[in-house]
Amino acid sequence: MAALLPIACSPLKSSPNDEKHQLELTLHELQTNFDDVRHDLNCFQTEMQILDGRIKYYENAHRVNPDELSVLSSLALAYNSNKQYKESDAAYEEALKLDPDNALILNNYAYNLSTRNQDLNKALDMIKRAVRKEPGNPSYLDTMGWIYYMLKDYKAAKEYIERAVSVNGSNSVLLEHLGDVHNALKDTQKAVYFWKKALELNKGNKQLEEKINFLNQ
Repeated sequence: MAALLPIACSPLKSSPNDEKHQLELTLHELQTNFDDVRHDLNCFQTEMQILDGRIKYYENAHRVNPDELSVLSSLALAYNSNKQYKESDAAYEEALKLDPDNALILNNYAYNLSTRNQDLNKALDMIKRAVRKEPGNPSYLDTMGWIYYMLKDYKAAKEYIERAVSVNGSNSVLLEHLGDVHNALKDTQKAVYFWKKALELNKGNKQLEEKINFLNQ
């Protein structure tokens, strides 16, 4: 829209037809942007309604089967997605009382904490226990690497996320995380390389596009 200002204020540099055409283009762009925002908002509202429905479903299932680990695990994930972190942590803690060495729950709890940058030492302890049980699981290796990343131990982060990618090189999240680690290590060429590989698997990911564009400036 800023481009419109000199056109309106400089009649000697453009004809009325040029100004009308520019205005029509701008109005079209505004309408397109508005439609995109409205679509995104509708999608967000639909996703939130689905998430609320999932939470209610798992809450009811938990009341019926309070010792069912799969229900507690799903409930904890749903709470976390809804930013109900206190309830999420409580569900994870309840699950770990039932099965303290459950690798999946240890991993999910640890990863959720890492994405919030909370209790990282506790998260690291939990993921170490999970990796000891399943040392070749790429999701667990990635979680270990990501916690080290959040702790700013980028060399350890690179080691574990590279191991994860060596097991599963077609996962966009793992590839993006490896790109993030290389970026933290100031290796921008490799960072862009892995971000582009991640984007190939997750086309339209705006966050990835922004990272790539920022380094390519």
